[in-house]
Amino acid sequence: MCIRDRLRRIITPAVSGTLTALVAVTVIPMGFAMLTRVPADAPDAAAPTVAAVTLLCVLGLMLRGPRLVRAWTPVIGIGAGCTTAALFGILDFSRVAEASWIGIPAIATSGLDMNFDASFWLLLPGFLFVTFVITVRQVSDSFRMQRISQREERAVDFRRVQGSVAACGAGTLLSGFAGVLPPWPYAAGIAMATGVGVAARRVGIYIGAIFIGLAFVPKIAALVLSIPPPVLGAYIVVIFALIFVQGMRILFREDIERPLSIVAGLAFWIGAGIQFQAIFPSHLATPAGRMLANGLTTGGLTVLLLTLFLEFTGPRRHKTEVALRPDSLPDLDRFLVGFADRYKWGEKAKDRLRAASEEAMLSLLRQEEEKPSATAEERRLRVMARNTRLGAQLEFTAGTKTGNLENEMVLLGARPDPTSERDLSLALLRHHAASVRHHQYHNVDIVTVRVESG
Repeated sequence: MCIRDRLRRIITPAVSGTLTALVAVTVIPMGFAMLTRVPADAPDAAAPTVAAVTLLCVLGLMLRGPRLVRAWTPVIGIGAGCTTAALFGILDFSRVAEASWIGIPAIATSGLDMNFDASFWLLLPGFLFVTFVITVRQVSDSFRMQRISQREERAVDFRRVQGSVAACGAGTLLSGFAGVLPPWPYAAGIAMATGVGVAARRVGIYIGAIFIGLAFVPKIAALVLSIPPPVLGAYIVVIFALIFVQGMRILFREDIERPLSIVAGLAFWIGAGIQFQAIFPSHLATPAGRMLANGLTTGGLTVLLLTLFLEFTGPRRHKTEVALRPDSLPDLDRFLVGFADRYKWGEKAKDRLRAASEEAMLSLLRQEEEKPSATAEERRLRVMARNTRLGAQLEFTAGTKTGNLENEMVLLGARPDPTSERDLSLALLRHHAASVRHHQYHNVDIVTVRVESG
């Protein structure tokens, strides 16, 4: 099995959802700490009042604000908090007054250090793991942004996920050469899109262009840095509460099996316990223990290792490969009959397995015929079957250029057209299969069909 397939089985929705929830657990304590950070001579009521006004304003707009007003929730909420802070005398605008209106950002002059000494090799494993965690976060963020950007329920387009990971990697490489912070994914932006209900692509382009322009206005940067900590703290708490919910939605949206649910729950609470220093705090205070003192790192490592354990110790996968053409159906049928006989399936369950597999292959074939490839190369179909506690999981992998079967089954509705072979095939597939997942990547489509044995 190639590395891509291994990574696809490791970076599952259970891993992505757990890490997303742990991001919130890691950051929210910082927001709580900022709620009380005011000057020593500030009134006692300053911090709680400023935080409460900001929190109530942001929540009120997100929950009950008109659609057009919700888009301005960050500005209005932070503005209300800053106004309240000014009434208590804890808003300092001296930095804004000293900053100029127009200026060129300072350019980093750090060079490349090609001296691969012992310290480099000591730090390399930690950086590799952090990079892997960031990649998983990027995948998770792509999942969530696609979910909230669509008016109707649709399958995730994994080609866009691949593009986002590639863009993040290229940006990180270029930022390393430039000596600046990398463009890693920031979950707060996705949470804000969820709260205000705006996720159009053109809005992101406008925001990016505005930020590039604001980089040449130092007074704006000084204004942002002058926001009192209680205001920022209240805003961070709301945003990362949304991020936590998004992580849970990733977990519960997918029909994950019982072992993966145990892994996700255990990894989350281990990460939370480490983050709040409730698990062996004395051991984590040592120089070696500090590497695992972060909840995101420890929880992420736990979920990855346990997922690897499940992958390597799970039921055996049976594989076959056939040409993607109609005359390959008998070969596929013989493979499935042998698989069902090996695990002593009943005749009804065996027939259901054969029918679901046949309709899945015919659906791919029919779409391939509607959108023929420009090349004369014969398409191959790889089928992988695994016996599970509730039935069988079939995975069809083919290099097709088809539409998404999940989306087509949703559009099919409850009454398919009886004169359409395509509609009847999709209806039969939906009838015989317990679930159908279609993941589209560049140059390859993977259709996962689950069939119950009972």
